[in-house]
Amino acid sequence: MKAQLLILSILTLLWTGESIPSHASSKEDAKQLRTTKICRDCDLRGINLVNDDLISAVLPNADLSNASLRHAIMISVYLPSANLSNATLKRAYLPSAYLNDANLTDANLRKAYLSDANLIGTNLTGANLTRANLTRVNLTGANLTDANLKNANLTNAILNSALMCNTTMPDGTVNNSGCQ
Repeated sequence: MKAQLLILSILTLLWTGESIPSHASSKEDAKQLRTTKICRDCDLRGINLVNDDLISAVLPNADLSNASLRHAIMISVYLPSANLSNATLKRAYLPSAYLNDANLTDANLRKAYLSDANLIGTNLTGANLTRANLTRVNLTGANLTDANLKNANLTNAILNSALMCNTTMPDGTVNNSGCQ
């Protein structure tokens, strides 16, 4: 009887056009992150992780848009292809973070510590990186259009093929090298 109800429920969902959830709810995803520090394809939109210990957390493809990660400790965090658009990462500690192909559009990274981080192909359009520590950061192929890097430390940073248009550089000048 239970098997028949399950089949009937699935057929009803398919017939009505409803989708079957592909992963757990955001509350379950948050609980999983906090207990295991591993959460693939998680829905963590708008989550409050202020001051949280996320050392070596594994979050590929996670949606952390609009999340609050102020002062979070994220040493060696693994966030490839994660969505951190509009996230607040003020004073977050992210040394050796792996953020390749992540979306950090309009993220607030003011005074964030990103030394030795990988941001290859990362979208930082409109991101606030004022006074951020970007020492030895790899920004190859990153999009820094409209980003604010004023007073940021870019010592030994790799900017190969980085797209910059209307980007405020550490010295306050505006770089328009990537404008078309």
